[in-house]
Amino acid sequence: MLYLFIQHICLRAYLLMLLGIGLMEAYAVSLAADGNSLAFLVTNTMSLTVVSTVVLLILRYHSPCVPKK
Repeated sequence: MLYLFIQHICLRAYLLMLLGIGLMEAYAVSLAADGNSLAFLVTNTMSLTVVSTVVLLILRYHSPCVPKK
């Protein structure tokens, strides 16, 4: 069941989300270092963890694209 779901997920979209969340995470770390917005850091860390897990699952279960003849 998971295999069928993973086939239809676009890896590029999740990699771009991972990049965006990673950049927001860097901003959240700088805010937290100043003593502001600890909640922003926590929520970004959780979303970074979830999207990283999804990317790892896609890489693990995604079958290579074979061009049709």
